[in-house]
Amino acid sequence: MSLTFRAARLGLAFALVLGCSPDDFNSPGDGLGNMIATIDGVAWSSDQGIEGTYAELLLVVTGLGGRGAGRFQVQIVLAGVAAPGSYPLGPEHTGNVATIITANSPVVLYTTALEGGSGTVTITSLAAGDLQGTFTFTGVLAGGAGEAKVVTNGTFKLRL
Repeated sequence: MSLTFRAARLGLAFALVLGCSPDDFNSPGDGLGNMIATIDGVAWSSDQGIEGTYAELLLVVTGLGGRGAGRFQVQIVLAGVAAPGSYPLGPEHTGNVATIITANSPVVLYTTALEGGSGTVTITSLAAGDLQGTFTFTGVLAGGAGEAKVVTNGTFKLRL
């Protein structure tokens, strides 16, 4: 995959995320869903909301949560999702990307779209507007330095 295409894909994911404010997300108390994970060994949840869309085989799930230095937005984008199953993440898997964006200043982006990024998303339910799944990934710091965020034990559940 060309560097230009990777940069365009990363830019699209970043634009999708930055276009969302906390008011755009379903509240965790509204019964519409949640996302939880362990980020670098620390428990995290989408306590400030979760949002998801699914159209034309493109699935996007975004959770916002945490406090202080642990305030993150986690986003998963999968292309070609026609049914439940496992979907790999990484620079060699065009259309599938997971990102972590620090929700503090300065904004920092970690992504599976860059060399060293990897992971898996497993969709367990995609029926009648019910979306559920699990995920694990390593997101690499955009801009270099080899720094990464490791996400384990991830789950999401929401109504689309």
